Amino acid sequence: MIKKYLAVFVFGCLGGAVRLGITHLPLFGNQFPVGTIIVNLLGCLLFPLVVYLIAFTLPLSSSIITGLSAGFVASLTTFSSLNLDGLKLFLSQQYLLLAIYLTLNIVGGLIMALIGLKISRILVHQQEAF
Repeated sequence: MIKKYLAVFVFGCLGGAVRLGITHLPLFGNQFPVGTIIVNLLGCLLFPLVVYLIAFTLPLSSSIITGLSAGFVASLTTFSSLNLDGLKLFLSQQYLLLAIYLTLNIVGGLIMALIGLKISRILVHQQEAF
């Protein structure tokens, strides 16, 4: 059990560092939280790949799978940043940007998760054919 906690800790640190790096890239500016959208959509794509594809096709321990999913992907995405960025847009009365931001995160996240699941299923079935 300690291995799972250690894996979540290590991969969580990596996921948080990647999130910080992406959200602070200077090309995004401060007007619209593109970095948060990118990490959330990327996480929505990666989660089914980790849980479905990697878990069924690679000989990794359950500790590593848990570390990748509950550690890396969970710390890469960030619900609190989504809410904070949304609140900033709301308080600055940028309601159209707020609607776009929330739609991209919620609907885009669902679409990315479906894409990740579809890719995983295709690749798992190809793996089973060999």
